[in-house]
Amino acid sequence: MQAVSTSMPSAHVTPFESVTACTTDFLEYHALQTPDKIAFHAKDVICSYSKLYLDLQRVTLGLNQLGLRSGQFALVHESHPYRHLLLLLACENLRVGTASIQSLSPTILYTKADVVLSETHSPGIPVLLHTLDSAWFEAVASTSAALLATAPRERGLASDLMRVSRSSGTTGIPKVVRINRGQFEQWVSSQIRNKAYTPKSIFLTDYGFEVYSVWGQIAACFRMGATVVLGALLDRLTRYDVSHLWLLPNKISELLRQLPADWEKPRNLVLFTGGAPVSDPVSRHANRVLCTDLVNNYAANEVGSVCRLDRDNTGYLFAGVDLRIVDAAGAELPIGEEGEIAVRAPWMIHDYWQQPDYTATHFRQGWFYPGDRGRLIGYRHLQLMGRSDDMLNIGGIKQPADMIERTLSAMPSVLEVAAAKGVSTEGVDVLLIAVVLSDNSLLPAVRKAAASKIPLLARYMFVFARASLPRTPNGKVMRSAIAALAQSS
Repeated sequence: MQAVSTSMPSAHVTPFESVTACTTDFLEYHALQTPDKIAFHAKDVICSYSKLYLDLQRVTLGLNQLGLRSGQFALVHESHPYRHLLLLLACENLRVGTASIQSLSPTILYTKADVVLSETHSPGIPVLLHTLDSAWFEAVASTSAALLATAPRERGLASDLMRVSRSSGTTGIPKVVRINRGQFEQWVSSQIRNKAYTPKSIFLTDYGFEVYSVWGQIAACFRMGATVVLGALLDRLTRYDVSHLWLLPNKISELLRQLPADWEKPRNLVLFTGGAPVSDPVSRHANRVLCTDLVNNYAANEVGSVCRLDRDNTGYLFAGVDLRIVDAAGAELPIGEEGEIAVRAPWMIHDYWQQPDYTATHFRQGWFYPGDRGRLIGYRHLQLMGRSDDMLNIGGIKQPADMIERTLSAMPSVLEVAAAKGVSTEGVDVLLIAVVLSDNSLLPAVRKAAASKIPLLARYMFVFARASLPRTPNGKVMRSAIAALAQSS
């Protein structure tokens, strides 16, 4: 009897276990199962799952004919959300990593990219540029249906470059976050769990694909067969029975100010936010007129969602997340003691792309150090205390910026607040506090209250009102810009 070979596959054969499904696999299933269900609505495009799947096949063929190949890294510059979506998904089919950029202005990503896919032409781009204008998309749309079966789809390996994002925190210093396919899929799965996406979910936001959380939530919705809606918040909230709304804190205040007098509160809307605290007045207002629940997640691009924060800045760690509090020497502190936060999760990244100095600072022995301070007040129960690098030294008087902001945000008229250090024309250190108010006529009262709440710095304090606060694309206040705003005020 001839023996049956039980040897492992040869080196050039990829074991099935190491291959991950791509987003198109899920789109194909939903196109077969619920072909007429709305998958995506943005601007003038409302498309079903079947249309999205067919359009994606055409764009994948088009990019393949341009020469995009597995292992490359592409920058995508496209203002129309549907076209941008198709380009990102088509690149995934080709095992091409992507980053979304808002403009063709100089970026550190040019030094890492192989190709730029842009809606406009620019002669100054230092890497290969493909101009994908309306004529290109029209030509792609005319691709014969008989050719669609030949559209490539490579599921790829967990180690493949999937997505590149930028993380600057409150410092404004750009750091490049590189996410592989395996990390991305685990992070998307955690989004499905933590935000409870189902096939009946309708997800709405007005942010672009540049924000990593937005792209991850869109991918999560497509895996579940949910509906994704972008832009025109008031119109979309009226038209759809939205279940999941994701906005940064400053956008929440803006949306609440725009609600008409005859506004009717949605039935079952959960509002998700992150990147900064939400003041008590804004939170109460949102829960009263807009949402059944406002969820503020403590999260970072590098490690994903850590926990849901309540009004006291406390929360229990999400499943799969480990966290410890350490002292200046890196030794773990017991429950109750305040120190620096170190966190890890299965879907986290482990370095910044070709930025060894930042990597050494923030990634140590398998843990990510986001630069935040906190304490454990119980088992897996975190209290967030503020930023390690936000201590303001005003003429020798030291106060955490986060504490100042939380103190003032408790005032009913204060919608948003940011504190920073400045220097007067006489060379004296001053505390600068920018506030967004429900009524700017209340500024004198806010100044008086701020002086009483922070008496040690009352003589060195300048409180000024702004229509909005300067923020990074991920929603964190840019403290470096507060001084310039104070000068103009």
